[in-house]
Amino acid sequence: MQKTLFFDLYFTLIVPAVIPGRNEWDYLGITQPEWNAFAETEERCALADSGAIETPRSLTEEIARWGNLSLSDEDLDELTRRRIERFRATLMDVDPTILQTLKILRDAGYKMCLVSNADVVDTLYWDESPLAQLMDEAVFSHRVRICKPEEGIYRHALARMRAAPEESVFIGDGGSDEHRGAKRLGMRTVLTTYLRPNGRQGLERRLPYADAVIDNFADLPKVLETLLPPSYASPYPE
Repeated sequence: MQKTLFFDLYFTLIVPAVIPGRNEWDYLGITQPEWNAFAETEERCALADSGAIETPRSLTEEIARWGNLSLSDEDLDELTRRRIERFRATLMDVDPTILQTLKILRDAGYKMCLVSNADVVDTLYWDESPLAQLMDEAVFSHRVRICKPEEGIYRHALARMRAAPEESVFIGDGGSDEHRGAKRLGMRTVLTTYLRPNGRQGLERRLPYADAVIDNFADLPKVLETLLPPSYASPYPE
């Protein structure tokens, strides 16, 4: 059998970076919560993650529109540079426990694929990330124009990996109802709270779609042994 793992990205493997004095909100002279109130709303992110916004500069313009900001071309260029810089740092700065655990899983023979709702800036430097070296494939919503929890993005990832849902596990923090989408296809699911600032708080709606919950990412290999034990017989021929 081919045991395949599908990972969410944000708040599962990484968290958005904050660079002292170099963030978008610093340039505008506002606080991070004030920036997030219009720049990181579910509606705005869903638009970008769907692939409707194709360039980093266009993404900045869209954020400015959502925030009712009147900005010069120079301002927009600087905000774009800062956002690119911040998300490049996000992809480079990966928690050591997460990297070590992924290496353990790779060495144990698991195939691994990223499945992320992400926009054009999120993925600009993906190939330079240490995570990219550990994944066999990466499926980003803005490239395939399908977002979690739609079944299409999971089907696309399964096809890329030549994997069957019954021999696959999806691991994520639960955003975008991602576990519900994976369960609908017959995948097993793990909910991780490792990078969530409030741990399990507020996860009641997500728990029914999780076959297991981990607070420490290092526990993942042990949990996977119970979800996809060595004795598991795949119904699909080798």
